[in-house]
Amino acid sequence: MPATDHLQAARDELEAAHTVAENDEEAVESAVDEVAEGFDAILEGETQPDHSVVDAHLNTLRQVSEGATGDTELHLEAALDHAERYRQGLDQA
Repeated sequence: MPATDHLQAARDELEAAHTVAENDEEAVESAVDEVAEGFDAILEGETQPDHSVVDAHLNTLRQVSEGATGDTELHLEAALDHAERYRQGLDQA
């Protein structure tokens, strides 16, 4: 799978996570929106992808996934997996 496909798959999983997040997971929804916007900016060429940018998003996803449950947690874990695969394909700075 090409690297950008992994990033798009991560973005799709974030959308799914946002959709299934319960009302009491407002912090999860907010963080998911923030990372999704960051991935959109990379996909649209507005942000130059590098390890530090992607690492910041990965750290946010790791933190928010700790507080997530059920389907939200599953989608966040899938998003992390895809985003980590995307990161592996980036050139070192």
